[in-house]
Amino acid sequence: VYDQELGDHDGARSYYRRYLEALPGDRSARTIYEDALVRWEAWRELRDLLEEQSRLIDSVPEKVGLLHRSAVLSDERLSEPVAAIDALRTILDLDPTDEPAAASLADLLGRQERWDDLRDHLLWMIGRADDGHRKDDLTIRLARVEAEHLGHAATAVDHYGEVLLRTPANVDAIAALEGMLGDPELRGRVAELLEPALRTTRDLRKLADILEVRLESLEDVPRRIEALREIASLELHLGRQRESLHARGRAWLEDVTNAETLVE
Repeated sequence: VYDQELGDHDGARSYYRRYLEALPGDRSARTIYEDALVRWEAWRELRDLLEEQSRLIDSVPEKVGLLHRSAVLSDERLSEPVAAIDALRTILDLDPTDEPAAASLADLLGRQERWDDLRDHLLWMIGRADDGHRKDDLTIRLARVEAEHLGHAATAVDHYGEVLLRTPANVDAIAALEGMLGDPELRGRVAELLEPALRTTRDLRKLADILEVRLESLEDVPRRIEALREIASLELHLGRQRESLHARGRAWLEDVTNAETLVE
């Protein structure tokens, strides 16, 4: 009566609260009050009610449901990301398998530019992921955070390498590493990771180029000759006879006493 007929929200609120206090944790009593708060667009009061009720009930699924709603209200209605983050972390403490909460927390930490926290959370998610593709996606996201926001390019390279060990043809990891070839400090390590991946994808043009990069750090003469001969063979397959002959000549110059370097 106070709520819908008289429009007296304060009067209605006192009766809704008394009813709820008489039946602590009761779903029907809570729902009546929640519906009123939604009609009134009393978002902060609704958020506080949800959190209060989550502490009173024993059912973990019910607690989690209330906290999900609390997180959404804090983020979308109240613009209080810290409160939303706290609610999502509480959910994951209660149920570490809650993937929507884990994904929402990752997105929220990214939007808030809390890069150290996001890195730690992504590592936690990777540790729990069972599916290889899911693990790859999370690891690539982690690598980007390390490289673009934390200034840890070498760590990012290692993470991309982890992806290629699981999935050698992962196009996102390959593309990211190719973009890091311009860093002289990382160039050798990046080429080392890309070589087996490009063999898997059978991209002969890129494989020939990456073998050239590998030569920059190869000192062992037999291995240099082997790489140059492979470059020559690849260039021939690509219809680049002049480049193939040039690579074969370079192989011979590595050891002019070895006539086999000139043999196709």
